[in-house]
Amino acid sequence: MIRHIVVFKLKASEENVIEADFQNIKSKLEALTVAHEGIKSLDVYRGMGLVDFHWEVVLVGDYESQEALDAYQVHPLHQEFVKWVADYITDRVAIDFVV
Repeated sequence: MIRHIVVFKLKASEENVIEADFQNIKSKLEALTVAHEGIKSLDVYRGMGLVDFHWEVVLVGDYESQEALDAYQVHPLHQEFVKWVADYITDRVAIDFVV
């Protein structure tokens, strides 16, 4: 199984906007679970903001295999999300590893 973690830094700085953006991103990401049957789980969390250098949104996804993750990455719904989320974030980082 492959775990895929992506952390997003939001553009927003006001709490109400951060929360609204988080909820929108969470909804869009959770809807992607239908994008590919190789997704075993996909969870989205909001960072607690306890340190100055925190980022606000984290995606934790588990995939049956590297091939399943690769197929998800190029899926049209995922590509649509990548373009959409660019309006809400300043940066993102990802890490993938075997679980």
